[in-house]
Amino acid sequence: MNPRENAPTYPPAPRLDLVDDFHGTTVADPYRWLEDRDDARTQEWLAAQTALTSQERESWTRRDGFIDRLLGISCSVRCCSPCGGSSAGGPVSQCLLLPMIGR
Repeated sequence: MNPRENAPTYPPAPRLDLVDDFHGTTVADPYRWLEDRDDARTQEWLAAQTALTSQERESWTRRDGFIDRLLGISCSVRCCSPCGGSSAGGPVSQCLLLPMIGR
């Protein structure tokens, strides 16, 4: 079976012919339009990419077990922030995965 047969169809991201010159060094920046959140093209691309990601995530059968394992590992460890702890002076919990994984 060819793995590319089931590959998702990614939203198109047109490459623009934009080049900057930094002190004599030219640097191509074909996706600069994606940096502008208010650009209709960016919003359209983001919506299509979000839909694709959501669709792909539905097929992840082991996702919940993986999330539970990550949370178990991360929440069992306590550490201090680089400045010496939380604003209350105590340890800082490492339960930061939860908001990032959308669960």
